[in-house]
Amino acid sequence: MDTHAVRAAFDAQIRRNTRAGEQGAVVEADAGVLRWLAPGTQTSRITWSELTSGSADAVIAAQVLYFAARGTPVEWKLYDYYQPADLAQRLLAAGFVADDEELMLVAEPLPSTPVSNWQTACGWIW
Repeated sequence: MDTHAVRAAFDAQIRRNTRAGEQGAVVEADAGVLRWLAPGTQTSRITWSELTSGSADAVIAAQVLYFAARGTPVEWKLYDYYQPADLAQRLLAAGFVADDEELMLVAEPLPSTPVSNWQTACGWIW
């Protein structure tokens, strides 16, 4: 399995294709991030980021200010392949608190298994 291709497909199809999905929710793009804004005072999410070591601190600071002004909590979804490599430490330094780790499992279907829906056959675990 080509791990790089799987990650690229996951980012393109799921992370960068975030939909509001809930009445009152909004999706916004900002410099280097995609935000899912929950309605009311519910927890919002940074669902995708594309940062560099040169841009990360400024983008993180801008998001902290944005959500402080909004008065709502935010969760920054972070995957181990996100850049820069020290993004988790930068988020902690900016006041974010690490949550429990989650697992994503991707598997290829057996060649003898007829597949009509790839996601159903593979079983995404969030």
